[in-house]
Amino acid sequence: MSTDQSSVVNNNNGEDVLNCVEFAAIKANSLKLDLTSFGESNQVFKCLQLTVPSGSIFGLIGPSGCGKTTFFRTILGRYKITSGSLQVLGVNLTKHGLHQFGPEIGYMPQDIALDQDLTVQETLYFYGSLNKLTAKVISHRSHQLTAILGFDNFSRLVSHLSIGQQRRLSLACALLHQPKLALLDEPTVGSDPLLVNKIWDYLKSAQREWKMTVVVSTHYLEEVRRADQFAFLAQGFVLFEDSPHQFIVKSGSFNLEAAISCRYKKEMDNKMKVLTCQPVLPEEKSIKPVNLKIKCNQTFFHVYIWLLWRYYHRWMKHMVYRLIGVGLVHAMIITFCGLLYGHFPKDLSIGIVNRDNGSFAIRYIDLLRENPNHWSFPLYQDERSAHHDIEVGKLQGYLTIGPAFTNNFNQLASLGLSEYIDETLLHSGLITLTQDTVNRLKADSVELTTYIFLHNLIKESVSSEFSDASSYSSDDYLNRLQYVKMEPLFQTNGRLHDLAPTNIVIVKFFFQLVETVTVGMIVLWVTREFHEPTVERLFASGVTRLELACALVTITVLFLSPILFMSCVILTWTTGFPVSGAWLFVALVVPAIIIAGCTKAIWIGSMIPSSTFAILVTTSYGFIGIFIGSIFWPLESLPYFMIPLRNIYPYTESGLSAVRAMIYGDALLTPQVYSGVLYAWAQAFITTLFIVSWFSFSKHVHS
Repeated sequence: MSTDQSSVVNNNNGEDVLNCVEFAAIKANSLKLDLTSFGESNQVFKCLQLTVPSGSIFGLIGPSGCGKTTFFRTILGRYKITSGSLQVLGVNLTKHGLHQFGPEIGYMPQDIALDQDLTVQETLYFYGSLNKLTAKVISHRSHQLTAILGFDNFSRLVSHLSIGQQRRLSLACALLHQPKLALLDEPTVGSDPLLVNKIWDYLKSAQREWKMTVVVSTHYLEEVRRADQFAFLAQGFVLFEDSPHQFIVKSGSFNLEAAISCRYKKEMDNKMKVLTCQPVLPEEKSIKPVNLKIKCNQTFFHVYIWLLWRYYHRWMKHMVYRLIGVGLVHAMIITFCGLLYGHFPKDLSIGIVNRDNGSFAIRYIDLLRENPNHWSFPLYQDERSAHHDIEVGKLQGYLTIGPAFTNNFNQLASLGLSEYIDETLLHSGLITLTQDTVNRLKADSVELTTYIFLHNLIKESVSSEFSDASSYSSDDYLNRLQYVKMEPLFQTNGRLHDLAPTNIVIVKFFFQLVETVTVGMIVLWVTREFHEPTVERLFASGVTRLELACALVTITVLFLSPILFMSCVILTWTTGFPVSGAWLFVALVVPAIIIAGCTKAIWIGSMIPSSTFAILVTTSYGFIGIFIGSIFWPLESLPYFMIPLRNIYPYTESGLSAVRAMIYGDALLTPQVYSGVLYAWAQAFITTLFIVSWFSFSKHVHS
């Protein structure tokens, strides 16, 4: 078989894999790459011609900013090629687009791409397990590598290592699974000469034993002499490419440094070299394109499990401080809550059952309909139908005007506050208000409105009937005659203090805080993790941002759910709320709200690299939710255009359902209780589906 062609063989698992000995590991032909930043396009590669033979050690050199690191990132699928072709391990990236090779490639980034809160042993174990190595193999290879790289304490945190030690650990992670292609960006920076020799000896050994192809990016020309071949990049081109020995011979120089310096000067003097595309030189053996993707054997479940392992060990050491920080942010939010409290609700519907057709009853209804807050007052024939409409949510409450209401007013007009008032007539002329008191603020508004317009009616009518009305106030009539009788719709709860607005607000605010804490904490985490170099290494190992997001959502639910459930226990214990039907409700709703909050935070954090700006966005989100989420007063008090925004908050309905379950003791199967559970999980499902779609269409990793 020709050495320029790739071949396909069958492994023991029956899968097609490439025989990497028989094809060029990397081949770029007329490669062009344009990157856009803030609307400006920058041409990184103008016409790149490069061939890296399989099983070789290849040196990549050039001045700073020439594109060495960008070339590695293009191989890893981070950037989409503008034109030309690029083949890596037989995969045509131009045809297949962004492709992840997983364990086939070992990548050492230029930056320190390690989790600072893991130990050396945990770091090696994670990357070994991610690449499907057994614990025994990981232990053997870790000790072999660390012996060469100079490690003696596996229990030290990565953050406690020197920069040089961290870079050596980064190199060990790249070579641990013995990949087919190793991309090493400045692997010997910060190492002493003796350690540099050990590293190169190990790379030579890996090349011989495992047929590994090694591409080393470096600024040290003396290291290039150890490579089998090298290429010099500058201004978007490969200016020259050869083996170190033959390059020195052809140049007539005594050493590689002098040969490269002389050749570089000549090439840069040739202006046409940097202004036009390099010609494709004829080759004795052309490499045919191979359109077969290498199977990484990286299943979603395997990657997901090890990402969970990684998150668990990191969170056990790190997230306590995040929780404290998020708690301070929410303390600021609560401080400003009272500044926006107090708008009167609009568009409430109050039914009227009128049993008196007298003039005062009709006048009272007319006054109610003059309510400036656009309330409606539909008439009902009987109390049963009105009561039913309260239960299904059509009415906030209803007024029953007694049959002797008008006669009662006539009696007041003639007798005033005399002791001769007919008590029977008085009681048959009462107005009875029956309403849903779950939303205490709505209930208070209805009671206040009932009093206000009754006050207006008394003032209007009585003052025209007897001249000494000025000696009596309307409050005297209301207080002494008890003209209005209140009957709450829910009478199973005999503890009046449970119905106080403050307690109801606390219950609803608890569920608002569940999402707010989640969003604030996770967005801080995501802005740190999704934009740090570690993600670049994970991506090179076959991890996608979707897998990262799924693992993060899971670990968040596992950590936060019991913490917030215990918060509910403390809330119940300190306030003494009855909890009939509430524990199962809380256990069902809290995870759903956490999922909804976590997915929103991941989306925000993945787009915003700045932690400060991300905090500002999430704080605004939580602050607005206090009002739109119906925490302190009903949605009807908001401007009309803002009411649809309630659907972005999962606790809008769940908070009201919690009041019914925790305070009024409604069972979980009560429609207005389980509807809150369904609403929260619908939010969780929709936001999760959005994140899956978002990351599925966003193939590249944000820098």
